[in-house]
Amino acid sequence: MATIYPHLALDDIIVLASPIYFYGVTAQLKTVIDRCQQFWTTPSRRKAARVGVLLLTAGAKDAQGTGVDTTVAATRVFLTCIGAPLTHIVAATHTDVVPAVAQGEVLRQATAIAAHLAQAKRGGLSLE
Repeated sequence: MATIYPHLALDDIIVLASPIYFYGVTAQLKTVIDRCQQFWTTPSRRKAARVGVLLLTAGAKDAQGTGVDTTVAATRVFLTCIGAPLTHIVAATHTDVVPAVAQGEVLRQATAIAAHLAQAKRGGLSLE
């Protein structure tokens, strides 16, 4: 965590990536989230005006959005807490049948978000 804290506090773009396991992020990512109370109790430890990006995969179809919705809700709170509000979400679902790499629209969406953020960062523009 000593290596991760400075990045969570100061980087302009925070990207969380996780498969959805039982309507949430993996235990490993949840452990990182749980160890970030310092950003909530002492907001001065973090830089403001940043963005959060969430990349998800789910083996199930997630037709009603249950797994994606609950995971987004939980990570939205965390990212807001660390000063990097969630601005971009990419979710590849039904990956047990259609691998994420075969989901063209999801890949296009991820590529467009990455290009936008890179261009905004280079040009000093808003990352949102």
